Order: sequence, then C-alpha cells, then structure tokens
Amino acid sequence: MNAGLTQGYIRHPQQIPADVSASAAPAITSKEALADNHVGISFTTQRFYASGKHLKVCIKVSQPYFSAVGKVAWCIPEPDGSFTTGIVFDGDEIAYSARMAEQICHIEQYRRDIECNEGRKLSAEAAAAEWIVLYAHDFPGLNSITHR
Repeated sequence: MNAGLTQGYIRHPQQIPADVSASAAPAITSKEALADNHVGISFTTQRFYASGKHLKVCIKVSQPYFSAVGKVAWCIPEPDGSFTTGIVFDGDEIAYSARMAEQICHIEQYRRDIECNEGRKLSAEAAAAEWIVLYAHDFPGLNSITHR
C-alpha cells in the first residue's frame, strides 16, 4: 500500500461493519475541505471507486449511528482482489464525528481482541479506559494531513 497516500487517514477495523454505498449527493462543498487537511478514513471495499466519487458511509457500532457522505480520495487494489478506499469529509463537524465514530470502532475491536486473545470480558467502559491509555496518543487527530 502507498504509505504516503494513506498518511493521515484513520484505518477502519475490518471486523467492524461499515455500510458503503454510492451517493448522488455532493459531499465536498467548501474550499476548506478540498484542501489536504481534513480527516479521512480508509476501509476495505470489494469494488473499485474512482477518485471524486461520492460515497455514503454508515457505521453502526453505537447509537446514534455515524452516517455521512464523503468523497473518494484514492482507491488502491489489494492482492486479494479487494480495495483499500480512502474518503474525506466536508467540514469540521463531520470530520469530528467521523473521528469519534472511528475511535469507538477501534475500542470495540480492542474489546473483542482482548476477549479472544486473553479471555477477559471487558465492558465498553473498561475497554475504552484501557484503549485510551494504550493507543489514544497514536490516533490521528483533526489536524492530521490527508492526501487526496
């Protein structure tokens, strides 16, 4: 995978479902979002999406669900026939919500991994407390630079 291209994107955990569908609604409307400085997420898709394509992403890991339209920044083919797709979102509010939703996904993945690997059953709150100490400092912030 092209590390320079994917820099600054939050990688969505593969084991946490994300519904992705094409959207006719324009996602990027402001000059600010077209700059290379908004939060992006990347995830595995089973099809290629061209740069500039608008996608609706829905992540159902917690209530309320995160749902937003983003713009494909890049789509990289993988050896197994899947694609790693990066999208960016318009505006600080959506970027903040995307980042928070991804943190919840990573905490949930951590909780599942701990149960599978160590046999410990953590509550969502206990998993969050552990994850924050161990990984929050490495999680991309709102000022991470994304490349489109």
